[in-house]
Amino acid sequence: MNKQQLKDYFKVFSGYLTVIVLVGGTGYWIWKNPIYNPAGPQSQDVKSDIEVRFLDAVVKGRRNGTAHWTAYSKIVESERNSSRVFFKDKPHGEFYNIKDWSKADSNNEKTNPSPPFPSGIPTPINKQPSNNNQPDRLRTFTWDADTAEYNTETDDLILKKNVNIITDDKDKIKTNELNWNNFSQKATSNTRTNITSAKGYPTVDADHVEGDVKLDLLNLKGHVEITTVLTDDQEL
Repeated sequence: MNKQQLKDYFKVFSGYLTVIVLVGGTGYWIWKNPIYNPAGPQSQDVKSDIEVRFLDAVVKGRRNGTAHWTAYSKIVESERNSSRVFFKDKPHGEFYNIKDWSKADSNNEKTNPSPPFPSGIPTPINKQPSNNNQPDRLRTFTWDADTAEYNTETDDLILKKNVNIITDDKDKIKTNELNWNNFSQKATSNTRTNITSAKGYPTVDADHVEGDVKLDLLNLKGHVEITTVLTDDQEL
């Protein structure tokens, strides 16, 4: 191989080498900068919507300074730029300072309904003389659910999935969602709800339940079923 042939060989080799370096360098740069290459690996910062997380927390809901509910939860999470707070891992708690709307009038000889049951389900009245000097009884209901949600702006509370409520009279309420509106003082459920007396009867099933604490009313709507046991002195 003479000198001329050697020079030509090195020129060709240098040309190929230059092309390889340029192509390889360009490909490597594109791979490291995926913004210009959608097929390349995307380098993005993972951002969570959860801003604050508490463990074993206790939260109280108030109206005009008076506490009306308490929630105990193993995990409490606050959402970023939101007023919502989430209770996870089967929270539980109480509703309290609830006016006793079942208090019977001792001067009335008729039977009166005892909530949470609607009118038409009789219970015996209190035969003891009333004492107007005694303060009204305040009721307490305990609850548990799979999850719950709290609005820090309105103090509203929503119980979700497998909601169980037991009153201080041992009546039981089972539903899949219960909404407590702190402003209107109403507890509502738009899912099928079962209410069972402490005795086991009567039982009430309804598609929609609304309990108004201020007006002392329990409204049942939709398909309503009431099951009770008649005594020997009662007949249809």
